[in-house]
Amino acid sequence: MDDLAALVWGENFEEVHLRMEQLMKKTRGVIEWAELHNCSFGTDKFKLVDATRRREKGHGGKSIKPRGPGVSLGLHTVKSEAAARFLGVLVDEELRWKQQHALMVRRGQTWVTQFRRVAKVSEGMTAQHIRQLYKSKAVPRMLYGACVTMAAQTRPRKDGKSVKSSIVSKLTSIQRKAALIITGALSTTATDLLDLHAGLLPLPLEIKRHRQRDAARLCTLPDTHPLFLQLQRAAKHPRLARHISPLHDLLHGFGLKPNQLETRKPVRFDAQWNPDLETCIWADEDTAVEACEADDADLQFFTDGSGYKGGVGASAVMYWDGEEMDALRYRLGDALHHEVYEGECVGLILALHLL
Repeated sequence: MDDLAALVWGENFEEVHLRMEQLMKKTRGVIEWAELHNCSFGTDKFKLVDATRRREKGHGGKSIKPRGPGVSLGLHTVKSEAAARFLGVLVDEELRWKQQHALMVRRGQTWVTQFRRVAKVSEGMTAQHIRQLYKSKAVPRMLYGACVTMAAQTRPRKDGKSVKSSIVSKLTSIQRKAALIITGALSTTATDLLDLHAGLLPLPLEIKRHRQRDAARLCTLPDTHPLFLQLQRAAKHPRLARHISPLHDLLHGFGLKPNQLETRKPVRFDAQWNPDLETCIWADEDTAVEACEADDADLQFFTDGSGYKGGVGASAVMYWDGEEMDALRYRLGDALHHEVYEGECVGLILALHLL
């Protein structure tokens, strides 16, 4: 185990920090549990976040955030910080995700800078490879944790209209720079045209795609998972007006219900399954011909895939009542890029097409 979290709540941070200290030091507490399981904690790496949006009046009438005394663990005292990294996400004290959003922007800018360095006209990477690198590396890094931190992509204005949140606008600007590198277009080109010619989804849709995929993955969790009961509770109750959890937002935002998802087994049949198909391997060609002539089926198909003179091809022939009715042939390409096994599969597809 790498990342562990302990959650304690109370009326004020003095009470919370005292309860946290007791949770760590008590009998069968966190420290004793670590000793029993041969697990060593580095107390110098511990982080403490006082989660609240409450404000207190300080000197001069200014509002300040309340702070606790800290948690003492031996000779080390863990002081409260504005944010802490947990499972790769910066969790701040107000759960507004400003630090995580800034990290997303930095990651995207770093990747775009690297793309610009390798996208030289004379000896750089091609546009196709830069696009693939951007979609496979930069986008997942930028949108990591979007299912939690990107819940509100728009915010209402006083006139009733909705505008994009600042993080969506900043990430859209980063994708625009990447699209300019991929297409080589003029800097005055419209963003929607750049996304179209670069083969990229508009970033608001890309964010929704990531969040919908994460929500679908959550709906497939087994009943032994710790989040299973929370998912069932979030899906059962309607969307709340206040204190909306990320699970509520994901499930009700995309209309997903865990109980209504189709369950598919990775293995359709067990190892002892016996198909109702007869497989025969004849000793010689004459025996095979006699067996085919003795077959009383109305339709017969013969398929093959082979390599010949450096190429790979496939063919299929259909017989109806012993007479050849139709035949298909297909050349896959040279043997450097295709295999005979691929030709065998294509032969089966040609037979299905004839059928």
